[in-house]
Amino acid sequence: MLTILIGSLARGDCTPFSDADVIIITDSTRSEIEFMDPHMPIDIEPRVFTIN
Repeated sequence: MLTILIGSLARGDCTPFSDADVIIITDSTRSEIEFMDPHMPIDIEPRVFTIN
């Protein structure tokens, strides 16, 4: 699995209202991928892609 941070947090121009935009690339075919901790101090906006 490869995880890439993108967006304002990655650029360094985030605000207190920004979320974390994350691209997740995996070869998993499971319908649910457990990758987020519900106690994170920031909202996470995942974009999950699978490799066929």
